[in-house]
Amino acid sequence: MKLATRGFSLLPALPLAVVLLLFAFQHTRQKIFTEGANLVETGCYRLSDYRYAIPLERLRGRYEFFFNKGRHDNVIFSVGRNYRELSVDLKGSPYLENIRKLAPVAVDEYLRELKKGD
Repeated sequence: MKLATRGFSLLPALPLAVVLLLFAFQHTRQKIFTEGANLVETGCYRLSDYRYAIPLERLRGRYEFFFNKGRHDNVIFSVGRNYRELSVDLKGSPYLENIRKLAPVAVDEYLRELKKGD
């Protein structure tokens, strides 16, 4: 396979092409909100816009924290084992009261953890 033409090599461009492809296929959330009887997430995945809705009546929220370059406190929304989960970062969120309406037990658990840390 020829990778050079008249002194020009494509080899240095390969790492850049790989990085660009990785970003192009990255999952990027734009918004998460309630609409009617659903929790809705919109974003971009594989160069296409997507919209994922979870019925509020089936919604479950759980609190989860982990360490990865610092502490992360999240509410994980789901409707069951075989469905996609939505993760919402709680740390410093201006929407904590709104999240509490959807997952009161999870947010209360987060607030208890904050008090323990003080």
